[in-house]
Amino acid sequence: MKNQGHNLALLFLCFFISILCSGCTKSENKDKVVIPVGDVVGTGSILNLSDYAESVEYIPLETNDSVLISKIDQIAFEDGAIVIKDDYYSCKIFDENGKYRCSVGRLGEGPDEFITIRRIDLIPGANQLFMEAVPQKYFLYDTEGNLIQHIQYPNYPTDYNAYGVTRLNENTFYADIVSYLNIHYQGMLFRVDSSLSEVIKEFPNYVHREKEDKHSFSGTYEVATTYRFKDNVRTYKAISDTVFTVGPDMEMRAAYIFDFGKYKATPEWMLAKIRNKEHKYVWPLNIQESDVFLFLNFFMGNHAPEQFAFVKTYSDGTKVKMTNYNVYGVFNKNTGELKLLNQPEKAQLGFKNDLDGGMAFWPNYISSDGKMVSFCNAQDFLDYYESLEDPSLEIKRLAANLSPDSNPIIVIANLKKK
Repeated sequence: MKNQGHNLALLFLCFFISILCSGCTKSENKDKVVIPVGDVVGTGSILNLSDYAESVEYIPLETNDSVLISKIDQIAFEDGAIVIKDDYYSCKIFDENGKYRCSVGRLGEGPDEFITIRRIDLIPGANQLFMEAVPQKYFLYDTEGNLIQHIQYPNYPTDYNAYGVTRLNENTFYADIVSYLNIHYQGMLFRVDSSLSEVIKEFPNYVHREKEDKHSFSGTYEVATTYRFKDNVRTYKAISDTVFTVGPDMEMRAAYIFDFGKYKATPEWMLAKIRNKEHKYVWPLNIQESDVFLFLNFFMGNHAPEQFAFVKTYSDGTKVKMTNYNVYGVFNKNTGELKLLNQPEKAQLGFKNDLDGGMAFWPNYISSDGKMVSFCNAQDFLDYYESLEDPSLEIKRLAANLSPDSNPIIVIANLKKK
């Protein structure tokens, strides 16, 4: 009976995928895959960076009294421009050699100013930077820091909150939407024409649950992770099990489906997580995508085999002791294989850097031309350098020109072509 139930579940899953894929082209069908998370929980191995990348390079960011970075919250690298979202209040652009180019936007309450920066999106081939800010403001800059356009958000019901606004094409934007009172929609498209904007499409909410009031709302799990991949917008909510894609035809389809098995949390549990300290479920916290791979950061809870304690420092200087329950994974889109990573050294997450013996590597951004981009603090780099018995010439050269107060180092691993 157990096997029969399992087979029925698989049959239903296959049927669900076939429904989602109806009307798609053959190439689109190839990209729609199930990621077998439940099958690999508890497994893991040390993976070498050389199996995925062909080389590593380091770019120290220029440091002077007027260009200091406190904390990299988001990074992007396209067309020779390195864009750094520094905490929530500053955005800086450097060139491909790490030389400071300009700062973007300014704090304030004026029409072209913001209180904080929510996220940035560097658009390949356009030398343009899209910024989502607070209060609900959206800006388009060039990579010299000049304001091109103030994007007008459409007139939309006030009980909806927009997050993860991402440009689909020159004048069409996708927005993840979250509401305390209305659970009918999970996202929408709006078109911007000059200073006007209008909603052109809404997408039904995939997660079916009872209506929640504001006191039980847990935005962390209902707000989507949204990113662009080529000419598509990908969007994923931790409360869901599906990565959706919106393409040039402005239709939403399933791109990837996570099969969590017995580790899948219910929507009700996710929304109540603040009140529930159990760590028995698994879900992805972050996704980076290349032509061949998905680089996944999973919250594994009690199933994380290499938990460790660390101290997190917030922007106001507050320090909190925490436990790391995260496990990284790599999904091969061609073979359908998911591999979980063990730590190459205690409390280091990512690939073992066997290319030059540097620190463990994990991408924070993947450029349109196949560069995996990460960063490390100068102090951490110098501490690791001191632990090396035979550092490479490049690492020696870099360490000799760093001080503990230097700006972070950008680390780039060039993905293999196949």
